[in-house]
Amino acid sequence: MFAAARIYARRLAGVTAGRAVAVIGTAVGIRLLTELVEPAVFGEYRLAVAGVGLVVMVAVAPFVHFAMRGFHDAEVAGHEEGFLGSARLAINSLALGGAAVAVATGLVAAVVFERIDLVVLGVVTGGVVVSEARYLFESNMLITRGEVVSSAVFDGIRAFAVPLAAAGVVGVIGASSGGLLLGQSLMGLIIVALVSRRVGKALRSRSVKPWLRSGLRFAAPLIAVGALSWLFSFSDRYLIGLLRSTEEVGVYAAAYGLAATPLAVIGGLLPTLAAAPLFRAAAASDPNRKPMANRLLGAQFSLIAMAVSGIITLSPVAVRLLLAEAFRQGAVQIIVWVAIGQGFQVLSYAIDVQAIASSRTMRIASAYAVAVVVNLGLNLWWIPDQGGLGAARATAAAGFAYFTVMYVLATRGHGDAP
Repeated sequence: MFAAARIYARRLAGVTAGRAVAVIGTAVGIRLLTELVEPAVFGEYRLAVAGVGLVVMVAVAPFVHFAMRGFHDAEVAGHEEGFLGSARLAINSLALGGAAVAVATGLVAAVVFERIDLVVLGVVTGGVVVSEARYLFESNMLITRGEVVSSAVFDGIRAFAVPLAAAGVVGVIGASSGGLLLGQSLMGLIIVALVSRRVGKALRSRSVKPWLRSGLRFAAPLIAVGALSWLFSFSDRYLIGLLRSTEEVGVYAAAYGLAATPLAVIGGLLPTLAAAPLFRAAAASDPNRKPMANRLLGAQFSLIAMAVSGIITLSPVAVRLLLAEAFRQGAVQIIVWVAIGQGFQVLSYAIDVQAIASSRTMRIASAYAVAVVVNLGLNLWWIPDQGGLGAARATAAAGFAYFTVMYVLATRGHGDAP
């Protein structure tokens, strides 16, 4: 018992340190990039990254969750290396397909807007799609194998290395959204190679179709979740760009990152530690998985309440220290509202991970559907007059809606949460 407690304490300390480095790296990166580029350029860059998010969240993330869940079933059956090989090949194929979509989008945009530079933008965005998709898979396989400290360390390294690489490329070729994306792509692929090596070799697989077919039933609801999650998390940037300007997208995205990224990192701490035990408990039909989920939600609530309070209190200082002057107008109010909304969403991580472990992914789709309706409706109402502040307020309302639906479904549907 005491040995298990010591192991858990070491893992908690390691993951906490890695995620603390990731938060610091993100803050330093935002400061560096907002000093190097104007809000309009940063806005274009964040719009492209949001497009990458759509591809990864819809086409890749659902199958990553299947890989995490299915790995333990394969482990019980004794053929986890074969499963890992098939999973890696499948994710690589999906990533390349997503990159092809990005390149094709760049070609179409170049014709429509008569801007040849959009072809190059499409190509480098495709590289970002591959790096993001591959990193999502490899880092989550570390987590599902119990190497949560290694995953956190790579998160911390990546948080520093990617913006530094983007800044380096911009310093060489000039300030542009394409330069930022190129730096992110190159460094992202280097880190993926390191993480993949840590995950280890797997048995080679020549066909991805059987693996994808077996995963589709599990992943299908999560494909809808990915689309809804993207609408919830990223559609506001496009609405601000359409209804206001790319300059306001840049200001909003920078302030949003200062609030949302620390909460995502902190909010993922406990669910990351609990993921492997919950997946193993679900695979073994362990009756203790319900008490495990209850304890996780209680601890998550305490952690997120402290994190949100801290971010709101420190937001004026954070804006002065971490945003270039051109990005500061209205940033404090945006941070406050985004912190509230993201606080509710990351609190839900504790319920989400249990829903995935129990293969009850339709709950997540239902919660996102409600949150998206709230988010889009309020965005369309508030953004034309309030810009980024309206989007931040809509984020707060939608985050509360998401948590409420997930909690009600968990408690009254199957009793997985207190």
